[in-house]
Amino acid sequence: LQATFEAYEEADMPALERDVQALPQWRDQSQQLREHLAVMQNAFQESQSRLEGRLRELGDELARQTEETQARIDELGETREELRDQQWRQESELEQRYQQQRQELDESYRERLESGVERLAELKAQLAASAASAEEIQEAELAQARLDQAQTDREAASETLGALREELDTLKRARDQSE
Repeated sequence: LQATFEAYEEADMPALERDVQALPQWRDQSQQLREHLAVMQNAFQESQSRLEGRLRELGDELARQTEETQARIDELGETREELRDQQWRQESELEQRYQQQRQELDESYRERLESGVERLAELKAQLAASAASAEEIQEAELAQARLDQAQTDREAASETLGALREELDTLKRARDQSE
């Protein structure tokens, strides 16, 4: 008991009195801090809730966009395959046309050339057997002109053939580049 009394006497009474007088103010500050803490916790919960909602929205949007992108990729893949098939068909048709035209031009040229050569030979034989009349000379010149025309036609056919080859090569290059 004596020790408690001595501790009481040694205590800083003015400081204790100030602390007792400041106690209501501290209680008010404590209450304000609690209220502020409660407001902050509510704000945090609302913010957390909004964040979770936004994350769900973004997740849904990402899933939708991923699905749309995959659908577009699939569609483009199908289109690519269709274009490849179409290009292959066009190349095949062009190759067939090229071969057919080439064969037709070769046959036509050979026929005209043979006909011209035969006619020229006939005319030369006739000229050699008899004296050349003006009409025979004119006929020989016409035969020579037809022969020249056949050679011109052959050259034109060769140019057409070259153009078809270029077109075929262009289509093949386009196909190779698309692959």
